[in-house]
Amino acid sequence: MGITYSTDRDIPADKLIALYAAADYNAWWTERNVRAMLDHIHTIVTAWAGDQLVGTVGVVSDERQGLRTLEPFCGTGRIVIPLATDCHEVVGLDQAKAMLDRARTKTPDLPDWVQRRTSPSRCDVRRAA
Repeated sequence: MGITYSTDRDIPADKLIALYAAADYNAWWTERNVRAMLDHIHTIVTAWAGDQLVGTVGVVSDERQGLRTLEPFCGTGRIVIPLATDCHEVVGLDQAKAMLDRARTKTPDLPDWVQRRTSPSRCDVRRAA
């Protein structure tokens, strides 16, 4: 079964809470707090394996500085690069050096302004708190 992506904001809170619990996040992730967080996200992209939520990317908007995005578990840049091409400043985080190296191989042929908007960084997001 492949991964499908959605921009539908009607995400079941229990699916989000389960995703964050699997990554050892704390008890802050209640349905009320999840809904409040979603209200402050400009755009959210979710990744699904069947009916299981396996990832999220949130775009936070600051009208004074444009859009800035943090993508944990960015892998090979499948989402980072299109967001940068759409004029978003994107920091992609991943623990796997090989995945980040592969993401970097995709950007040299892109315009300089796109390359400047991407920042793939090595980080174990689960331990970054």
